[in-house]
Amino acid sequence: NQSLGIQVEYTIGLENANTEGLMPEAVINKLREATSFSKSKVIKIKKICFTHYDIVIKNTSLAEVPDKFFEKYNHDNYKANKAYFNIRNQSDAYQAITNFKVFISEWITNEKIDATINLHLAVPWDQEHGLSINLYKNKFSTDY
Repeated sequence: NQSLGIQVEYTIGLENANTEGLMPEAVINKLREATSFSKSKVIKIKKICFTHYDIVIKNTSLAEVPDKFFEKYNHDNYKANKAYFNIRNQSDAYQAITNFKVFISEWITNEKIDATINLHLAVPWDQEHGLSINLYKNKFSTDY
C-alpha cells in the first residue's frame, strides 16, 4: 500500500455477495478507501500507534524487556520499557509495526449493506494483543 508506506495484508469478509458472487458496493468502496488512505489518515494512525505505545509502556511490565533494563532504571517499568524499545516519536512507533492487516467487514442494517475497515497492527510493545483500530464513516474508533 503506497499511501501507508508499508506492506499490508487485506482480508475481506463477505456474507452478502450477490448471486453472481459480486461484492456489495459498500465493500468495494471500503476497499478503495483502505488501499488509498489520505495523508491525514496516515498521520492519525501514526498518532494512535505512538499513544498506544506510551500507554502500554507506562502501565505494563513487559516480559520481553531484559532484566538488565529494569536493573539499570531501578525497576521503573516506564523507563526500562522506553530504553528497550527506543521509540521516540510517532514515526518510530509506526516504523516498528511488524505486520499490518486490514479487515473489511460487511453487515446489513435496516436492509442496507454497510461495511467497516478494521486495522490490526502487530507491534513489539504489545505482542500479545497488538493494536486494533476501527475506521467507520471516516472516523477512527480509537481516539486517544
